[in-house]
Amino acid sequence: LDPDDILLPTMILQPFVENAIWHGISGKDGKGHITVHFQTQDNCLLCTVEDNGAGRKAAQANKQKKAHVSKAMGITAHRLQLLEKETGKPAHFKTTDLYSPDGQAAGTRVTLTLPML
Repeated sequence: LDPDDILLPTMILQPFVENAIWHGISGKDGKGHITVHFQTQDNCLLCTVEDNGAGRKAAQANKQKKAHVSKAMGITAHRLQLLEKETGKPAHFKTTDLYSPDGQAAGTRVTLTLPML
């Protein structure tokens, strides 16, 4: 992709990368890995943030022990709704739990779909 041809809304990926760090790989035994990938599809920009952390179920269990309440995902979802309304093109994200072949949690993938602006 040519960065001069793609407009990425400011800080739109930040909450997903931050979640991958804090809730994905920070408590992981062994080496954590986060990938951020960009591609175009059907006149949309697909941004994928993937980690090899403990998965959302384990992160949720750890979250129960902490008092922090994050608003970043709700704010980002609202920003995407506004962007979709303004452009008339898809703007949303999907979270997928990843599993190893033996069924163990193997991380999380977030796919963000943005209109080509």
